[in-house]
Amino acid sequence: MAFLGSLLLVFPSTALALGNLPQSSKRLPGPGEKPQQGSSSLRLDANTPKSGSSGSLSLRLNVSSPLRSSSSATLRLNMTELGQRLGVQQVGEAVARFERKAPAKPALSGPELQCEKADKLLDQEQFSQAIDLYNQALAKNPKLVNAYAGLSEAYIRSGDLDSATRKFQEAIAQNPNNPDLELGFGVALYRTGRIDDAIQQYNRVLEKQKQQPEAHYNLGIAYAHQGKFEEAIGEYQTALVQRNKNFPEAANNLGLIYEATGNLEKAGEQFRAAVTQRAAYPLAHYNLGRLYMALGPTKYDDAIKECQTAVNQQSNFPEAFLTLGNLYLLRSTLRDTNEFDQAITAYRKAIEQRDKFYPLAHEHLAIALTFKGNKTEAFAEYRTAIDQSDGTSFETIENMISTLLDDRDRFLIGNEQSRAANPGNLRKSKTPAPKTTSAPRKKPEKGASSGDAMLDVLSRYEDLADEVKDIADVRYAAGRAYFSGGDWNGALREMAKAYELSGSKDKDAGQATSTLLTLLSQY
Repeated sequence: MAFLGSLLLVFPSTALALGNLPQSSKRLPGPGEKPQQGSSSLRLDANTPKSGSSGSLSLRLNVSSPLRSSSSATLRLNMTELGQRLGVQQVGEAVARFERKAPAKPALSGPELQCEKADKLLDQEQFSQAIDLYNQALAKNPKLVNAYAGLSEAYIRSGDLDSATRKFQEAIAQNPNNPDLELGFGVALYRTGRIDDAIQQYNRVLEKQKQQPEAHYNLGIAYAHQGKFEEAIGEYQTALVQRNKNFPEAANNLGLIYEATGNLEKAGEQFRAAVTQRAAYPLAHYNLGRLYMALGPTKYDDAIKECQTAVNQQSNFPEAFLTLGNLYLLRSTLRDTNEFDQAITAYRKAIEQRDKFYPLAHEHLAIALTFKGNKTEAFAEYRTAIDQSDGTSFETIENMISTLLDDRDRFLIGNEQSRAANPGNLRKSKTPAPKTTSAPRKKPEKGASSGDAMLDVLSRYEDLADEVKDIADVRYAAGRAYFSGGDWNGALREMAKAYELSGSKDKDAGQATSTLLTLLSQY
């Protein structure tokens, strides 16, 4: 390797030649594995977000990884992204819920008035101020049910799920046999990923009160994410009956189950039922748009119309903007409509609305930039995408290879539901394959894991000539992919090459190289 000498000069403290790297059984952990001592780990720490639009509702991602980039220290996960990673929410799914009960008459003073003021702050997404007021009200009246309910909801929506769970336990101790608080406790359990515990809690509520559509609806969500679709369908249908067929969230989510099991006709019926029950329901319009997109190019115009309706009704809707970008991109490649600029605009809106943390939108932006001839910018977007996905997305590397080869007929264009590695998807094996700009590539063998798929893609990458892939951002992205798969040598080789190609200016690649050398010297 020509760069080895300069590498050892840059990092003289580690006298370890790349040709002598240890070939032991120890390796960095792959996706979903527990880290070995001295390797990497990932934790999600909740932080109260700033008030404002729903796009600011987020959780900070802390990555204690040897390959963490300098920018990743400030990346933020929104609630949708967290729900996907916890496996409790699919994009397009209405969330588990409970309702605060409105007081019989307005309060004039005391803790009840503080609670009402806090409710208004909560509705305005001023979470920290609402939490302070709720706590003040409870200090004066520890049995104030609405204050507990509002406080727990504020914690949930601000991302402090542990506090939300504890507050419900306190509330139930103060107010035993209160079905609303017991239901809220189930929701808090569910949103922390404790699905089995949530199901038990919902059933306890229903044992005491059969006519409880919210509990049936929440059970439907929980069963769906356990893959128990028949049970989920039954719970959603019960919720709809108990609400006199006026429960758009239940209809929407029922449509997602039919979609996941391949019954697109019934899925469409339920999405349309949801928008009939509530005219301004952007989530169901978004799902209709995705459904029309799945039906093929003849329905792209209808798909765009539905997604446009969704963003008109809810301006801050990054997932809908992603799908709009996909539709403009696909329509441009299949009909030669030259809407690449519209696709780029839509992807950038999606990224901005997710506080710049949206790996799939960065990846698809890279594809659109490729069609515009801006490959340098495209490779920078691929790098961001692979960084934000912790190096685990083989589709990102596959699309990057297509850009390297200028193979514009082989891009994989999809959404969160088309990514098999997304734990939030309801039925990964039944999820429609992502659209391609031409004939699709050969699919991985049945039962192959995303890790196996990554190994196949990296094998293709290794076959590329150096002059094709000698771009700093490309080498960095490949290094992250090797690292996620546990290949120490590959990660070090690519990171060191990225650092060299940048003229020793890529601080992230340099830091990753130094850290990997140190790690390898310990084994």
